[in-house]
Amino acid sequence: MEYRIIKILSIVITLTAAIGLVILAAVPGLHSYALSQKQEEKRRQSVLSLMQNSKNLTIQEDSKMQGQIRLTLPKGMKQEDMIVQADPVECGLSITIPGISEYYFYDYPIVGSAQHVENLYFDTDASGGTIQFELDQVYEPEIKSKDGYLYISFVSPKELYDHVVVVDAGHGGKDIGASAAGVEEKNLCLDITKKLKDKLDEREAMGDTDGNGKQDLKVYYTRLDDEKIGLEHRVNLANNTDADLFLSIHINSTASGRESAINGTEVMYKVEDTTGASKAFADTCLTNLLSSLSSQSKGLVAGDDIKIIRLAKMPVALAEIGFITNGTERERMQTEDYQNQAAQGLYDSLITSLGL
Repeated sequence: MEYRIIKILSIVITLTAAIGLVILAAVPGLHSYALSQKQEEKRRQSVLSLMQNSKNLTIQEDSKMQGQIRLTLPKGMKQEDMIVQADPVECGLSITIPGISEYYFYDYPIVGSAQHVENLYFDTDASGGTIQFELDQVYEPEIKSKDGYLYISFVSPKELYDHVVVVDAGHGGKDIGASAAGVEEKNLCLDITKKLKDKLDEREAMGDTDGNGKQDLKVYYTRLDDEKIGLEHRVNLANNTDADLFLSIHINSTASGRESAINGTEVMYKVEDTTGASKAFADTCLTNLLSSLSSQSKGLVAGDDIKIIRLAKMPVALAEIGFITNGTERERMQTEDYQNQAAQGLYDSLITSLGL
């Protein structure tokens, strides 16, 4: 009896093993995929571990590196050979180094302080490797190369600039906003924002005009192309940069979305801002837009029910430039002249409100 049970168990085990082999043979990529996933996760975790574990070692080796990160560069590599991209909306930074393999940071660990780094990823392709930093807030990376190393420091915007502004082009991507007669709000918002950027770029280029060692102005944009940005990402950019002003650009519409004679400009503000700074900023925007556009005033409007206004920690204004549901105004707002006039009104509002 005991022999028969053992024999049956042996047969069951053999059949199970055979079935497993058949499954692997039928799905040849299954095993390799599982391994590759495991290896990928191991590699990412290893790079992050190297970063975290090197923190104390770095401080012990050289106290001057406190708050810095050091990468070992491939032989002959220059700083200009790399691609550095900051993503303030996502609080991210990427550095692409040509020619390195997935094992590069096993041989040359990343050394430095991880105090500002929440996550660190490393990916490779045929051209090289890219390090992705996820940071705890928005920083301006200061990057220098010396003696075969790349040194990265994360500096808060207010350490470098006297004034910080965030400009938000409303909607984007699948979120088209209001629309009428084939015209979409998201595109008009972006067109005006880009023209405003041209004007602000010139002011930024003036640099340090008061000689205090800081640049006068830094402007961040939530989007400069047709992409959808979450509301929290928009307002977080303003809050994480400790912005002095937050301006959101929109186009208005009737509640029904139907054609209407209703036209004009209105600006929303944060009533809960008991300092009155938000209302003052919105009033300046309204005054300048009415002057530059020769439009009818729809007044100042409480906007605390709007998420980006409610969560903003600085003076905020949401400018509804004109009505897309008004045929005459819709035709005007598609012209270069109208968009430049709107941009000028907003530019004057920002500069005046900052005291520049």
